[in-house]
Amino acid sequence: MHDSHEPLAFLACPVTPELLDGARRHLVMLRSLHEEVRLSVPSLCPPGTGAWRSNAADRYLDRLADLRSELVGGLLRLREAEAALDGRIRELQEQLDATADAGVAANAATVPNAANAASVPNAANAASAASRSPSR
Repeated sequence: MHDSHEPLAFLACPVTPELLDGARRHLVMLRSLHEEVRLSVPSLCPPGTGAWRSNAADRYLDRLADLRSELVGGLLRLREAEAALDGRIRELQEQLDATADAGVAANAATVPNAANAASVPNAANAASAASRSPSR
């Protein structure tokens, strides 16, 4: 089986409904994280007012710009991860659907329909019929 705590564990496992649900839960968490970071950027990196000027203030503004740049880069990577995971979830769903369709087709091929079953006696029915027939 797969370790549910390993985020990429579903890449090498057989596709099951549980695996697909786990991937969907990870996607929800990823989207939630993206939204939380996006909403935090303005409070973490307020725009500089420029009212207070000194070497320390300039370095502070430079660091804020660096932090803002890193956060925006992180947001882009989160969005890319969302898109990749969403694509993988679609692939997993297609694999699961194909497996289910193949199972249904295999079952349909091995189960005779009622008309054929009634017209083809099996060995037990043939023996039973022979024992009921009068001897000459």
